Amino acid sequence: MKQDYQELIKSELFDKEWIPQDMVLSTVARKRHGIARSGDKKKGAVLIALKAMLRRGVLRKAVDEDGNIFWGKRSPGEDAVVFWSKTTIPIDLEELTKLSVARKNIALLEEALKHLFSDIFEKTYGNEWERHINSTTYEKLSAQYRTAKKSDWKKGGSPEELLSVAGLKDFSYILADAENRGLFEGISPKRFILGAKLSELGDYRNRMQHNDPLTKEEYIFFNITVYLLLRDLK
Repeated sequence: MKQDYQELIKSELFDKEWIPQDMVLSTVARKRHGIARSGDKKKGAVLIALKAMLRRGVLRKAVDEDGNIFWGKRSPGEDAVVFWSKTTIPIDLEELTKLSVARKNIALLEEALKHLFSDIFEKTYGNEWERHINSTTYEKLSAQYRTAKKSDWKKGGSPEELLSVAGLKDFSYILADAENRGLFEGISPKRFILGAKLSELGDYRNRMQHNDPLTKEEYIFFNITVYLLLRDLK
């Protein structure tokens, strides 16, 4: 009988202080499925289990200035999320715990992603770009456009116009679409890492949108991660 993801995660993490996220995803996925190499879909299932264990207080997460994520066992009294600082980023922890800062960072990141994605789609597909967005995502964006702009989306417009209503989750879905994976291989951070981070940040964004307050540690993690992504995407 195959072991549960969370049991495998415990066996990998609980006797060590910290393990890089990529190593956890790869190792647990391979052990769970009995394979030599693990793909993005199987790694994604491990990431979901890690997030669930973080919410339950079983694990804690660390992020460094380069955007690398590490996981470890959480003991009573320890923070859920920690930041490993060197000397290059001036950090005002009080600012990083504010909802207003998080909302500003959401707008900055979504704007940067809008320009990046629309530029890639236009250069690659030209006027045929609409045919290369997953139909489910395309319909969702069209509905969001109708709500935000008070008018229907007209086919043949620019990708930047449609993506102006996209959220972090929408961008992560576009990244995950198998047809478009090759488009983003040259970006930094790597496509899978960026997709995973956008999905996680999208969860936080949705909670803020529905007035579900984050913890102090979650605000710090959110704001630092957005800062690092904006730095790398530039």
